[in-house]
Amino acid sequence: MSDNSSELPEGWSRAAVEDIAQTATGGTPSRKREQYYGGTIPWVKSGDLNDGLITGTSESITDQGLRDSNAKIFPRGAVCVALYGATVGKLGILDFDAATNQAVCGIFPEGGIESKFVFYSLRNERENLISQSQGGAQPNISNGIVKKTVLRVPPLAEQRRIVAKIEALQERSRKARKVLAEVGTQLEQFRQSLLAAAFRGDLTADWRAAYSDVEPASDLLKRLRKERRINWEKAELAKYEAKGKHPPKNWQERYESCGELDLTTLPSLPEKWCYARADELVEPGTVITYGIVLPGPALQEGVPYIRGQDIENGQILFDQLLRTSAEIHAKHHRSEVQSGDVLLCVIRHLKVALVPQGVSGVNLTQGTVRLRPSNVIHGSYLSSYLSGPTAQHWMKLHHSGLAMPRINVEDARAVPIPLPPLAEQQQIVNLVSDALARWSSALESTGEVSDYLDKLDQSILSKAFHGELIPQDPNDEPASVLLERIRQQRKSHSAKNDSKPNRRTNRKEA
Repeated sequence: MSDNSSELPEGWSRAAVEDIAQTATGGTPSRKREQYYGGTIPWVKSGDLNDGLITGTSESITDQGLRDSNAKIFPRGAVCVALYGATVGKLGILDFDAATNQAVCGIFPEGGIESKFVFYSLRNERENLISQSQGGAQPNISNGIVKKTVLRVPPLAEQRRIVAKIEALQERSRKARKVLAEVGTQLEQFRQSLLAAAFRGDLTADWRAAYSDVEPASDLLKRLRKERRINWEKAELAKYEAKGKHPPKNWQERYESCGELDLTTLPSLPEKWCYARADELVEPGTVITYGIVLPGPALQEGVPYIRGQDIENGQILFDQLLRTSAEIHAKHHRSEVQSGDVLLCVIRHLKVALVPQGVSGVNLTQGTVRLRPSNVIHGSYLSSYLSGPTAQHWMKLHHSGLAMPRINVEDARAVPIPLPPLAEQQQIVNLVSDALARWSSALESTGEVSDYLDKLDQSILSKAFHGELIPQDPNDEPASVLLERIRQQRKSHSAKNDSKPNRRTNRKEA
């Protein structure tokens, strides 16, 4: 391969991966044969690649699985590249002899070139490598693309100095990331502690002392229960009237109030607070309910509906909502969403969102329930409590299912809610909102630092492979001499092999 030396530091050359290394891909033993798996041979898949040293694998295969498949043993120190899907371009260096599947390309440097040099060179060329991938949702690259990838090759001695400098600088970066991770953990602990303190009344203790004349929450709850009973009776009478019938004797005894809470299992509350079930706190005439079970195919036009994956960080991602038909929506009018509603995901993650102003004509799917707050509880208070550690812990205790953990709608209706007086609810919301704004700002700062470190790591690689990270030594043997030596070694090896009878081996070079 010719050099364009005018663009390279003195003594450097360009070479494709295939000019300085052998490459091969692995294979997968048949999944139908149990005897192929669970052996002593580590088996690397693309998900095991971590852009660093590979120290373990999620699966292993047997000697028989190795013999009966295209899997091969790659030696310790081999550089691995992920070829397919979401992990395409991921890299790793084997810390032990191991087999791989066909989604991993192994690279075996020659001529004294160190694996770490090839690894960092490919890290530097990753974007170029991925840009050659083919396919849509699952982009792929091939062993051939890896082999043809051109690297900048400095003299061998300089390669080693470059690797040492990169690792020294990245060790500083690693330590900084460790500190950032600790900060992130502490910030999350602060958020959890803040919410726990807010909903046991700690944040508003001084406020209560100054405003002791507020109406107790228990009085609010009594009025709401009475209103719910009156609404039920009106609705029942309307049903009989529509049918032209008189209500039967003792018809009012059919009224079912919400269930009772076992107060002995719940922490004590400040004065003028009380507990209520979630279904006691929704607007009379509504119920806590999930949405559409079968929304049908997604339509270009129609009624938007909210799924669990459409809720992130307390926000509804309206720009990604799917749509169902007006006919299906009409059959599920009870779960229609409006501004001020609180949404709770009941499948997998117990995510919570408060529906913002201006929203109407939207529905839900069965993975999410709707709570429409009554006039005794602020929606922002209810949503904050449901996303806090106390409610989340209670709901997780009521999870069912392993593959898809969830709570059922009856559990969602029974969540115990600590109810302060209305004015104190607003005070709690204000304090929590201010504190979480500062928390969010601090978290955003850690993200910015993390992004800066990512860019710094890439900048280090770029400088390293443009000859700008360390000074060159004019006494180093030029890379062109190294590449010629590798070519001659290959010629000699090929000539020796041509003089011997062919033998089949498990290792297939591509």
